[in-house]
This record gives sequence, C-alpha cells and structure tokens, in this order.
Amino acid sequence: MLNGSSVVAAMPFSKRKFSSITLSSQPISFNTRPVIQPPQPRPTAIRPYTRNVRHVTEANPINVDHAAKMVWGKPTWYLLHTMAEKIRADFFAINRSDVLQTIYTICINLPCPTCSGHAKEYLTKNQFFQVRTKDELKSCLYHFHNAVNARKGVRIFPAEQLSQYSQAIPAQIVEQFLIAYSRKSKNIRLIADDMHRQSVTAQIRAWFQRNIQYFDGAVSQFP
Repeated sequence: MLNGSSVVAAMPFSKRKFSSITLSSQPISFNTRPVIQPPQPRPTAIRPYTRNVRHVTEANPINVDHAAKMVWGKPTWYLLHTMAEKIRADFFAINRSDVLQTIYTICINLPCPTCSGHAKEYLTKNQFFQVRTKDELKSCLYHFHNAVNARKGVRIFPAEQLSQYSQAIPAQIVEQFLIAYSRKSKNIRLIADDMHRQSVTAQIRAWFQRNIQYFDGAVSQFP
C-alpha cells in the first residue's frame, strides 16, 4: 500500500508487463530465545469485478511507525497524480494501454510487499485497465489514494487539491520518484529483490525518456 498521507505542501520537485516483486523483512531480536515472525501473506487471487469504485479494507492497517519510513510513498503519489494531471489527452487516447501498464507496474513493484499486494488488489477490483480518458484516470487515482488514506486512518483530501499538480514539472517529479523508488534495502537478504527493482526502475526511466515530451510543462530533456 502506498503512503496515503495527503499532499498539501508543494514538493521540491514538482506495452510491457512486468512481474511484481515480493519484499519481506524480519526484525532482529537480541533475546536468547528467538522470536519467530509469521510469514507475510501472499496476495490472493482476485475475482471478476465491476467498474464501480470499491474500497479495499483490511483488519490490520500498516503500522504508523513503519509508514513514516516509507520515503518512497509521497514521491510515488506525486508522480501518479502528476501523470494524470499533465499527460496530454490526445497522447493518452492513443497510448492508453501503455500508460496504464506503466502506472500498474509502478504500483505492483513497490518497496513494500504488503503495499504492492493492496495496490494490485485495489486496481484489479476497480477495473483499472478499463479507464478510457484522462479525466477517468484522474478520478481513479484520486479514489485510489483516498482508499489508502481510509485504510490507514489518514484524513481524506478533497478533490479540489488535485489542482496543485498542475504546477508540477514532470521531469523533476519523475527524477525524484526514481531516486526514492530505487533506494536499496539495508536487509542483506533482499539483495535479489533490490536487483529486480533496479531493473524495473530502469524500464520505467526508459519509458519516461521516450515519452516525457507528451506531458505538459516537461523540460526539453529528461535526465
């Protein structure tokens, strides 16, 4: 699940399918008797769904202390909302499947296994790939963000605040996202997962390098 904290203050940065990754971590115990942690549950198969927005809820929300460490959360939300706000409607109409697949890939490869599972479940249940227009994309991501906020007990942010993303500079937003998204874990057991996410990050970067000019306000060259 993405970090659902509302984005109020301005940030300092304004058709391929990829596999989702599963990252796991286990706290270290210094007690003489080892502490056994239960395994992370794997996302269950998703049944067919309708297009109505469905808020996915769980009995066990993400721990607030853990959520505070999700340095990738805010840059990820800022990127998703900026994409929806700044993408050119004509480009989206022609390349809809490719754009949606890129967003989906970002969401199911988060540096958090639980968050990735929640994101995949929500997007599937709410027929994400049936989004047809730019306005529908903006609405879908807005409801997605607030579903996350509701799950975490964070206040819902009003739709009027979506206008703040019109001031974002897409190339800067993408670069800040990639830095946070590709940050390596300190857990030596997650080396393979880090390597996989580095590969996914490179593919996402390449996609934006090819298409950044189709977002309003983009600079002439993407880093």
